[in-house]
Amino acid sequence: MNDWSNFIETKEYRKFVEFCDFCAKYRYIGICHGIPRVGKTAAAKYYSKWSSIEATVKKSSYFFG
Repeated sequence: MNDWSNFIETKEYRKFVEFCDFCAKYRYIGICHGIPRVGKTAAAKYYSKWSSIEATVKKSSYFFG
């Protein structure tokens, strides 16, 4: 599990949240892309509260055979 207490909600993160909320509201599939190592995956995990569901998802044979 990750310790998200050090995650900094930057202006870019707030734009990411706006993007995700828009996709959820209008039921669109959004693709977030860009140069490596800028925090896209970390932002997605923080937004989705991944640390609270990670163990459950990894135990599922549906996703991980």
